[in-house]
Amino acid sequence: MQVVSGAVGAAKSTSAMMSLYSDESPGFKVRSEPLVVLVFSIVFVGSVFLLHIWAKYTK
Repeated sequence: MQVVSGAVGAAKSTSAMMSLYSDESPGFKVRSEPLVVLVFSIVFVGSVFLLHIWAKYTK
């Protein structure tokens, strides 16, 4: 079992986290502007709301 000190573990997790947000990372690219995040959040909450209503009336 390998024991990693706090500073070394934090450095490894930071480098791994930064690779998720780099330009080379695969996946869906979204501009990180506040308006884009707000729109996606509202769409997500609205879809959950509509799914709850739909589930209530189809029971």
